[in-house]
Amino acid sequence: MSDPAHGQGARAGKSPVLLVVCTANVCRSPVAAALLQRRLSHWTVMSAGIECISGQLVSTEMERLMMQRGIDLRHHRSQKLTLIHLQRTERVLVMTQGHLDEIGRRFPQYASKIDLLGHFQGVQIEDPMGLPTRFFEMALRQIELATETWANALIAPPPSVEKS
Repeated sequence: MSDPAHGQGARAGKSPVLLVVCTANVCRSPVAAALLQRRLSHWTVMSAGIECISGQLVSTEMERLMMQRGIDLRHHRSQKLTLIHLQRTERVLVMTQGHLDEIGRRFPQYASKIDLLGHFQGVQIEDPMGLPTRFFEMALRQIELATETWANALIAPPPSVEKS
C-alpha cells in the first residue's frame, strides 16, 4: 500500500480526489463516500459501481439508516466506474477483494491506487442487498469504522524522515 496521506496525483491548487467503489453504487459506496466527505473537507470524494445501471437511487434500507445518522442520500444517483474516474483520482477504495481484482484486471495501470476500504480492519464489506435489515446495519457499522480509520490516515501528517 502506498502512503495514504499523500496522493501521487494531487494537482497544485486542486483538492485530491478519492473514489469509493462497490458493485451497483446504490448501497455501500455512496454511504462510504458521504461519510468520508464529512471528515475530509479538503478532498473531493466520489463513488461509482463496477456493474451498475447509471441513475439508480440508493437502496431504501440504507437511505433510512443514513437518515437516522443525519445524512441525506436522496440526491445520489448511481454511476458506472469509467477510465475517467481512475484518471482523476488519487486513491480508490473498494469493498471486496473481488472489486480490487476486477478493477486491476480492467485497468492494470491504476492497480497501485486501489485499496480495500476495510484494509486496516482486515475485512471485506459484503453486499447486504436482498438480505434482512441486520445485514445492512452490519455493513454500515463496518463502513463507519473503516471510513473513520481511512479519514485519519488520509489527514495524517507526512512521516518524518530521520537524518543519520
